[in-house]
Amino acid sequence: TARASAFDNPKADFNTVSLVQLKKILAGTFTPSYPPVIEDIEQYLPTDMTLSDKTLEFVGRYSTTNSSSYKLAWSGSTIKTAFVGTQLAATLKSSYSDYDYLQIYVDGERIETPLAITSTATKYTIAKDLDFGYHYVEIVKRSDAVRSYITFDGFDYKDGAAAPVPANKDRIIEFIGDSITAGWGNLSPSSTLTYVNRETDATQSYAYLT
Repeated sequence: TARASAFDNPKADFNTVSLVQLKKILAGTFTPSYPPVIEDIEQYLPTDMTLSDKTLEFVGRYSTTNSSSYKLAWSGSTIKTAFVGTQLAATLKSSYSDYDYLQIYVDGERIETPLAITSTATKYTIAKDLDFGYHYVEIVKRSDAVRSYITFDGFDYKDGAAAPVPANKDRIIEFIGDSITAGWGNLSPSSTLTYVNRETDATQSYAYLT
């Protein structure tokens, strides 16, 4: 099976098991809080697409503040991951004083409602209620670098495990431009220069859609 019991999981820490938990373990009624083990992840990987050897990938410039924290500023900057499971969460925050917006894609499908994040590091649900199996996710920064940068502190694969992301295409196109290329204010109902983050979406710029 794809799931293992508490006794089969090498990550189980029995030094912190309480007497009540121990009684439940012996009675066979204990439900561990850690994610179940997926013993053979390869059986869930798709055979109709080419996969890379990475479970986490970035598109665009980024910087690191420590071994697990990444900062991304440029519009269109993307975080990619894949997993075998049913749900995914990510810890994120923005430098912007108001809401910042990220565009989510799950299995290549655009989620119409963008993810609104704040300046407080929070674990956000990225995907949920999926059929158990292989899924890939992209998180795209919609706003420009002048407004904000986002900090990414890792994924929580919940009931699953990380898997290889789809391989990139052999060729890419680099666009060099200014605000129109970044999609600055492209959702604004007016032509003023006082745009807020929700009125900018790099994923609807001509460069992203090409």
